[in-house]
Amino acid sequence: MNSPPNSVLEKIRTAASATTPEALASDESFWAVVRAEFARPEDFIHLEYGFYHPACHAVIAAEIATITEAQRRGSHYKRHEMTAEREAARTDLARLAGASPEEVILTRNTTEAFNIILRGLPLARGDEIIHSDLDYGGVVEALEQRAQRDGVVLRPVSLPPEPSTDAEVIARFTAAITPRTRAILITHLINHACLARDLLSSFVG
Repeated sequence: MNSPPNSVLEKIRTAASATTPEALASDESFWAVVRAEFARPEDFIHLEYGFYHPACHAVIAAEIATITEAQRRGSHYKRHEMTAEREAARTDLARLAGASPEEVILTRNTTEAFNIILRGLPLARGDEIIHSDLDYGGVVEALEQRAQRDGVVLRPVSLPPEPSTDAEVIARFTAAITPRTRAILITHLINHACLARDLLSSFVG
């Protein structure tokens, strides 16, 4: 049930690849095309995309078409066709990520994916997980659930909404490490403050 390529999305992609990010940022004609691809509320400006990201018209249309076709084909699709399509999607995503299909798993959302990883960590009572006080709510709830069920100790690190340097953030995480530390959660994009930090390579280094 592959959807045909969308001409508007192809136009957006072509325009984006033909210039630099700096030039594109100030190209109002380009962003007008992008803006027209989304249904926008009239009574407020939607900025909180870290919690929920509305899809563009082309994606919504593809989702509706896929659901309609799955309903039309019923159990035949579920039993004989769905697995092959899912594996094809997994292969495409692996190619995009530069990974092998065996390294990719499809989940319903990031929170579910994080729960799978967290539940798979071999942690014992008293083992510690370091995270920040700005982490996403669903992630913190998953950590708290692991602490309640298995006696894992959470060590939240207080971060300023706008750290002056990466070194400041790394120092705060480093100070929280103890002999019982078994996992450190470093969030690349913090939704509360729109804070993006590429800390992992610096922290490991």
